[in-house]
Amino acid sequence: MINKLRQSKSISLWLSGALRRRRQSPRSAAHEPQTHVVILDGTMSSLDEGHETNAGRAYKILREANPDLSL
Repeated sequence: MINKLRQSKSISLWLSGALRRRRQSPRSAAHEPQTHVVILDGTMSSLDEGHETNAGRAYKILREANPDLSL
């Protein structure tokens, strides 16, 4: 139990340091904000009309809303 607590604290400290360094990075200030969308679908479905899953439908809606998105 103590080992798990130490590991959790180590991960928290590492993440907080990584986030702090990222906020201070001059390179990130030069970029415009971006929205990343990740759609995971564990099925072997297709994007054919009428055969898409909910993930496929979400993909099509996002594509229609903004064709310049990198999906």
